[in-house]
Amino acid sequence: MISLFIAAIMSTSFCTQVYKDLTNNLEPTIENVEVCTMLIEDAIKENVPIDIVLAVAWTESRFTSQPKPNNSGCVGPLQIKVRYWCKDKRLSSCDTFNDGVKAIKYLLKRFKPLNKAICFYNDSRKPKCKPKYNFKTDYVKHFIKARTKINKVLNENIIMRFIGV
Repeated sequence: MISLFIAAIMSTSFCTQVYKDLTNNLEPTIENVEVCTMLIEDAIKENVPIDIVLAVAWTESRFTSQPKPNNSGCVGPLQIKVRYWCKDKRLSSCDTFNDGVKAIKYLLKRFKPLNKAICFYNDSRKPKCKPKYNFKTDYVKHFIKARTKINKVLNENIIMRFIGV
C-alpha cells in the first residue's frame, strides 16, 4: 500500500519524463500522464514490471485511453480484445487498464522469452512469431525501443526503479 502511495506521488513527474524521452521532448497531455500513472498503479497491484506495461501501452496507444473499440475490437491504452480479456466478454464490465495488465501478466507467465510473449500479445498468428525469427516482428522492435527509453528514465529515478521492478 505504501508503494502505491509513493508511486502516485512520483509517477506524474516520471510519466512526464518518459513521454518526453519517447517523443524527443514533446510535452504530454494531461490524458497521457493520467494513463501512464494509472498503468503504473495497476502494474504494481498485479506485480507486473512497469517498464513492460508502459512499453506495451506506448506501442499500442501512445498513452491514450482509447475508450471505444477499434475496427479490430481492441480497446483501452493496452488495446486488449474485449472477447478475450474482459469479464463477461463485455465492454461494460471491462476495466481496460487492469484487464490489460492482467493480459500481459498471463502472457509473460505462459511464453518465454520476453520477445515471444510480446509477439503473442500483439498477434500470435504472425509468421514471425516463431523461434527461427527470434520473435522479432516490427511490433516487438517498437516495444524494445520504447522499453529501452523507459528503462533509461527508470534508472535515473531510483524510487520508481525500486517500486517498479
